[in-house]
Amino acid sequence: MVDRVAQRFDLKPRRLVGDTAYGTGPMLRWMIQEKGIEPHVPVWDKTERKDGTFSSSDFAWDEQANEYRCPQGHALRSDWRPFKNPRTQTP
Repeated sequence: MVDRVAQRFDLKPRRLVGDTAYGTGPMLRWMIQEKGIEPHVPVWDKTERKDGTFSSSDFAWDEQANEYRCPQGHALRSDWRPFKNPRTQTP
């Protein structure tokens, strides 16, 4: 709709008001970075999961270890994962 209005009436909005359908990450990125529009929309909160996986609120911060822990107490790591078969690095 923004593109249609721009083409038809030569109008470019500085701000956009909308509902949560406009509050997704890709839509917000498009509005801000590609179109330069200031969004006034509620952000679509997808932190609470309904698919049986953990939500971000399920993880607890362990200050001493400087890491997040899942409800079973395992560390959340972003820089490594265990492999079934050992990996070797090639130069």
